[in-house]
Amino acid sequence: MQDAFKNERYLRQVATPIFENGKMTKIISVFYDLKRQHNLQTMLENANNKFKTLLTISNELIYSLNRSGYFMLLNDGGVSSLGYKTNELIGKHFLEIVAENQKPSIAIAFQKILKSQEAVTFDVNFIDAISREIPFQITAVSLKSWK
Repeated sequence: MQDAFKNERYLRQVATPIFENGKMTKIISVFYDLKRQHNLQTMLENANNKFKTLLTISNELIYSLNRSGYFMLLNDGGVSSLGYKTNELIGKHFLEIVAENQKPSIAIAFQKILKSQEAVTFDVNFIDAISREIPFQITAVSLKSWK
């Protein structure tokens, strides 16, 4: 709605009927100003759109893992550099595409990521779709540290 000064307002109304002798005699109503909530929602939508654009146009490997280390999100451009299709890696564990001799050091790197609030950089050799080792430098941050 617009207020008297033509400012856009976002409100939520909560109303409670009041009964006397079994008849509704009045309604008590409270309005909550949702402008801050609306602004935060708009900012979140804008950030989400920028992130989707980044995923779409980037040829760098961008991914998100769940807390157990399984791929939840990957970008097509980055995945194609390994010769995979995105749907081939969704649900796979990160270590499934890591060179065997590096798995212990990668596990240590992940422990460091989970304990840190800063970005952690490490090198890894991924195994591509035709079993070649492809070197990557990973910079990762735990999303749980963003709370």
